[in-house]
Amino acid sequence: MASLEELKRLPDLPPVPHATYLLDYLFDVGPTMASTTGASGVSYAELLAWQDAMGLELAPWELQFLRRLSIEYLA
Repeated sequence: MASLEELKRLPDLPPVPHATYLLDYLFDVGPTMASTTGASGVSYAELLAWQDAMGLELAPWELQFLRRLSIEYLA
């Protein structure tokens, strides 16, 4: 599980003024996933499986951003 300091650290993101498609992706994959302790952020494994099923190849920063969005959604 990520520490609070790790969660506060934002990934290095390129300037993307129109990245609203990532919100669509987040809600397509599901903004959260079930875990033994309740809801949790979407894992990288889940994101990779989803992108493979959709025939997409996301950049590493996009995957980091989707995971961060998922964690923020829970908060």
